[in-house]
Amino acid sequence: VVGRVFFGNDFKNYLIEGKEVTKYFKDTMADAAAMTMTFSNILLGVEFIKKGILAEHKRLMKQGDAILAFFNERVEERRAQIKELAEGNGKITRKKFLIDMLILNEIE
Repeated sequence: VVGRVFFGNDFKNYLIEGKEVTKYFKDTMADAAAMTMTFSNILLGVEFIKKGILAEHKRLMKQGDAILAFFNERVEERRAQIKELAEGNGKITRKKFLIDMLILNEIE
């Protein structure tokens, strides 16, 4: 729901590594939560996970990077669309999604 409110109704159509974004995000967060409860994390802290020494930690960090890249790409994609629309007719008055409001506030 949050993804659709922020990015729009077509948010569910995007994929990361062949999975729906929402499922990929949910699975990654579940993995992260499980890893934070491991003995090694309790003993060595979250920095141990961030270093990606173990294969499962490396995989989690890669998944986090993929999510971050996805969201950055969507923001830049929408920023370009809004910029193109603004150049075409001068001003955008319709603020359909939260991302639109964020970008329009940057522009104004």
